[in-house]
Amino acid sequence: MKDLISISDASEKFSVHPNTLRRWIRLGAIAAQKDDGGCWILSQSEIRKLVSARLKTHEKAARKNG
Repeated sequence: MKDLISISDASEKFSVHPNTLRRWIRLGAIAAQKDDGGCWILSQSEIRKLVSARLKTHEKAARKNG
């Protein structure tokens, strides 16, 4: 993974709560690895895809509900 980012940086950059990112890791929705210090590092491109899909789902639901 080339475009790695920490959970805290990803949270700030993509406006996603850190616990949401951790949940996505646990669910296998996003690939992650731990750095030498034991902190999660994530792929920015995978987060971007997941956030984009999530926004599309919310927009679709909003249109459906009026």
